[in-house]
Amino acid sequence: MLLNQLHDSHNVPWRDLAALFITSHTRLTPVWRQAASQHANGLVLWDYHVVALHRQQEGDCLVWDMDRVFRMVSGQALTSRFESDRSHMRSESGGWSAPPPPWPCFECAARGGGGPLTLEALLRVDADLGPGTKLLEQAASNQLPWEEVCGEAEATLAE
Repeated sequence: MLLNQLHDSHNVPWRDLAALFITSHTRLTPVWRQAASQHANGLVLWDYHVVALHRQQEGDCLVWDMDRVFRMVSGQALTSRFESDRSHMRSESGGWSAPPPPWPCFECAARGGGGPLTLEALLRVDADLGPGTKLLEQAASNQLPWEEVCGEAEATLAE
């Protein structure tokens, strides 16, 4: 939703937008300063976390992390190919494990460029999801290949 808002309302070009999915092999991802937390430090253990990246100037984004897996997805690929029925938010009894966000579920807007991207596929650390995605495995310092990921997605989705 934030990527769409940045593009539509603030005229940020798709080439400067991406989504970064953060997870771990155990699907326990600590994130602090979260509004959903019940702890003073804001800690929540999510199965994944997503942040929007907005490139401010030409060049790569630098990400430092010691033990997480990052999947970078171009903003255009995510907003046109992402699908989620929110089944990951349901408990075994079928109820909500947490209140769902107020916006509707995501449906794949375009079938070009590799078909739909599901949350389950994005979180699989062994999955090759094709154009517009890049898995950045565990390393002390990774330079995100912005042009490689986002430029590839623009070209594929334009076809």
